[in-house]
Amino acid sequence: MHNDERKIVLAIFAVAINSMAAMNITPALAQISQAYQNTAKETIQLLITVPSFAVVFASLCASYAANRLTAKKAILFGSLVFTFAGTVPTFVENFTVLMMSRVLVGLGIGIMMPLVTTIVFDFFTDPTKRNTIMGWQGSAAGAGNVASSLLAGWLGTYSYKAVFLVHLLGLATFFGVLFNLPDTPRRSRGGSHSESGLAEKHRPRPSLKSAAWLVVSFVYTTFVHCFATNLSMRVEEGGIGNSMVAGMAVSMFAVGSMTCGLFYGRLAKATKSYTFSLGVFLSAFGLYALAAAGAPATVYLAGFCVGFGLGMVMPVVVTKVVTGSAARIKTLVISLHTATNNLALSAAPLLVSGVSSVFVGNSIAGRYYVCSFILLAVAASGFVSAVRGTVRAVIYHKGRSRL
Repeated sequence: MHNDERKIVLAIFAVAINSMAAMNITPALAQISQAYQNTAKETIQLLITVPSFAVVFASLCASYAANRLTAKKAILFGSLVFTFAGTVPTFVENFTVLMMSRVLVGLGIGIMMPLVTTIVFDFFTDPTKRNTIMGWQGSAAGAGNVASSLLAGWLGTYSYKAVFLVHLLGLATFFGVLFNLPDTPRRSRGGSHSESGLAEKHRPRPSLKSAAWLVVSFVYTTFVHCFATNLSMRVEEGGIGNSMVAGMAVSMFAVGSMTCGLFYGRLAKATKSYTFSLGVFLSAFGLYALAAAGAPATVYLAGFCVGFGLGMVMPVVVTKVVTGSAARIKTLVISLHTATNNLALSAAPLLVSGVSSVFVGNSIAGRYYVCSFILLAVAASGFVSAVRGTVRAVIYHKGRSRL
């Protein structure tokens, strides 16, 4: 990897560390609730979920921002919105301002995330190298999530207001991109030119293949998110431990995702077309283990497996979504993927409880069983599709060799 590529990777890492920052004030939620005692607890909890809704809408505007500006300028703008809007509640004690701040934080994240993935596809065309960078990007996101959560917890020992200073990490994104990312040409909004030099009459649209993978991403994200949304209740219901056990399981989830990211390039090269199905199967196994868990060690193992599986699945899905449509609209389809994932995260609690209640009632362990079986079905479908692809490739090569 030459020096220019290293600088681009540093820029990608600088953005990735804040990709999961919508959750960074979680450690101070109880303190915020005490500070705004006249506000319902359900409303306080919206401070965590509102950014995800904002990301849905902002990510759909990322393609437009890249057209109007450039990817670099749009990311710089998003990082400034994230930084300054996120720190406002440190200086202004007003719940309306606080809620608007969280909306703007989501908008900043929603602008940055699709564009940094576009950058990976723009600058790294070799599939092996691209897979490696995408894995490292996931590891950087996990590391940033852990670091921001620890920093927020430390800042919370001073006051709940100080917690919002964690958004100053956005400056690392700003300067990391400013000094390391080349300013690529603005994307044309008009007709593009084919290799023959003729302008296309119509703007390409996302293909059915990309749309199908967006549906797969929505289903996977929805039901794998059962791990986080029901974890503390599962630990309590099963008499497995207390909040420390749940917290350690979340940490193991992050460790699993980060570990997979570090080795994803080699892993994808070894497993080839079966990477997706293996990742979903590992996530399903983790949820099943959590459903059957009777000891903290099993809960920790489950967290690691779910996180590792997630680290395998998401790069495959992003690649399939992008390569399934015309190259010139990759920013648009990546934006659609970001929006789909955040919509799934927002809807997951209702969908998981609704679907599982049909089969197991209100049992928390039952929810994990149902989600694991749904993911197992997704894994089986992916495995069958991969086998068909392998068989077709073998038949094709045999036919070529006979000719």
